[in-house]
Amino acid sequence: GQIAGYCTLTEKDELPPEHGFSPFIGFVFVDERHRGQRLSEKLIGQALRYAGTLGCRKVYIMSGEQGLYEKYGFRKLGDYRTIYGSTDQLFCIDL
Repeated sequence: GQIAGYCTLTEKDELPPEHGFSPFIGFVFVDERHRGQRLSEKLIGQALRYAGTLGCRKVYIMSGEQGLYEKYGFRKLGDYRTIYGSTDQLFCIDL
């Protein structure tokens, strides 16, 4: 009856619209009591499968984490300036 974790699949994220990347996985979170059970991997996998049913060929994620999303098959495209004025890493996975 409690939420163990969540993530989103959205059209936009923290990149300025002129970059044209879409869709994005975002807000990947797993409650501390449920960590270590590979829930992040399951959430991301489900988001990727859903994106595939929508006809998406690529999915992106913005993150400051080093080495986290690569283990799920994402590759770093580079560092990008965000709409908030900070710089974050952009990752991509082909579906």
